[in-house]
Amino acid sequence: MFKKIAILTVLMWVLPKHAYAYINPGAGSCVFQIIIATLVIGLFFIKVFFNKVKIFFTRLFFKKNVKP
Repeated sequence: MFKKIAILTVLMWVLPKHAYAYINPGAGSCVFQIIIATLVIGLFFIKVFFNKVKIFFTRLFFKKNVKP
């Protein structure tokens, strides 16, 4: 355990502290598209799930064939 902590401490001293990195605008829009797509897919699966639950309870209580 002490060896791991010592190695991490040395690496923190040796590695640079500032990255001075550049993120291009295309990367930002790509991340934004991924977030929006994830939300849309999540909402779609929630819709499909609740539709199946609705059909299940409709068939259970009304005892007639309801096509999905």
